[in-house]
Amino acid sequence: MSETNKPLIGRMLQIVSGLTDLSSRDVQKYRDLMEQQGYILPELKVKSPPVRHHKTRQSRASSLTSSERVGTALKARIEGLLSIKATHATCNCQTLATEMDRWGITGCESRRDHIVGQLMEKADMLGVSLSKATVAYVKGVGIIAAAGTASALVGDWWSGKDVEHEAKLAGANWLLTQAIEDVRSQLKQSQSQLRQSRIVNRGGNRGGNPAFTMGSDKPRFITLEQYSQDIRILLSKIPNDVDAVAGVARSGLYPASMVAMWLHKPMIIVSQTRGDIVDAGNGWRLTRGHNHVEPGRGRVLVIDDTVMSGGSQHILRKVVGKQFSEVIFATVYCNPAANMGKPDIHAVDLQWPHLLEWNLFNSVMSNSTAVDFDGILCHDCKSGQDDDGPAYLDFIRTATPLYLPRQVPIPLIVTARIEKYRAETEAWMHRQGIRWTKLVMHPAGSTREREQDDIAAYKAKHYMAWASKHRPAPGPIMFIESDDRQAQRIAQISGRMVICPHTAGVY
Repeated sequence: MSETNKPLIGRMLQIVSGLTDLSSRDVQKYRDLMEQQGYILPELKVKSPPVRHHKTRQSRASSLTSSERVGTALKARIEGLLSIKATHATCNCQTLATEMDRWGITGCESRRDHIVGQLMEKADMLGVSLSKATVAYVKGVGIIAAAGTASALVGDWWSGKDVEHEAKLAGANWLLTQAIEDVRSQLKQSQSQLRQSRIVNRGGNRGGNPAFTMGSDKPRFITLEQYSQDIRILLSKIPNDVDAVAGVARSGLYPASMVAMWLHKPMIIVSQTRGDIVDAGNGWRLTRGHNHVEPGRGRVLVIDDTVMSGGSQHILRKVVGKQFSEVIFATVYCNPAANMGKPDIHAVDLQWPHLLEWNLFNSVMSNSTAVDFDGILCHDCKSGQDDDGPAYLDFIRTATPLYLPRQVPIPLIVTARIEKYRAETEAWMHRQGIRWTKLVMHPAGSTREREQDDIAAYKAKHYMAWASKHRPAPGPIMFIESDDRQAQRIAQISGRMVICPHTAGVY
């Protein structure tokens, strides 16, 4: 060993001596590695941490950067594009990611050249990653900027320069920038969720019912497609020996119908509000010997879409129990905090708050929901219809409805439609039976003038003004936006919850 020993200098000497801010575990890893490679190791000098009796500005900064996991965000972006995991023993990706997580946003910005240089050492991997990120890159920097970069690279290529290196260098800088923005967005969402949690838990949970207390996980938006997938999970848990399936009107009829078809069983409908049962028939396939459900005997499976507190199932069990000897209660979704009883069978845990696409505007949260117009209340106009003239007027008058609120008036509608179309817009809502409290339309004189505005900031401004005065019951306050990129920006600007139904995004 002594013949191959090599001296250590500079930064590496400080690291293996313990004279940096690395943890003792990381220092030991470096020492083991250097020793295996034949280096002379100095005596380990561990710095004694200062004793602090209160949190200083420096410690607060450390706790902040500990949550600014830029390295993890960058690694996730690269791995997501490559669809691989960096697990090779010689790969330094994890080491770099760990250092970047420790540096935080400010530290990574100041070390940009170093980080990009490290990425360029993995140029082959970076090339594959960036080739798969072309669409995201163009969206991120804009078509004009992307075209300008491409034009410059073509010019360099014509002059004989190494444009592949330049392209990867630009891409590496872009990936780092996007990772930093990912972290900033996550921090803002965390702050927003904390504020929302305080709002919900401050007395907006319907009389203090624990079932309506904000859960620890991020709120979820459940689409109809997701609903169908989760019903299949429920199917795998249901016993085959039930004699009939009862759907709870209305939302429970969808899963009940699917289960009844799958098990080839008769179906009935149970009403919680009226307290009665209706035979829904069997279909011609079950006519032989199963033309109806016999009262007083048999095992009935009662299905609903969700259980929030568990109170409803007690009523339903009594209604069905009057006619049938055995009742099994099942739901697709169940709130883990349900304090009045959980179903016998459920497919998925779903904490409060959550948004269900089929019940988006007709739930207990409707009073605390502000909305976009086009893409939410009606389908967006098609290409060529937005001419600020006859074609656009025809679209407004004949727009196809999408989500129609029925339970309560919409507290606030904020739309990019310009003010001069107010009469036609309100007439359309009256025809659809939509009620509202306040409709905010853009003050621009023309669509061309409106296009000069930051629409997401415009919506966020009115959302914030309304939310600052609104008392949620039970809450949380939220804005429903049709465009995912605008939804993210509105959430960032306002610091409040924003939902995009088309992507199931919750920001």
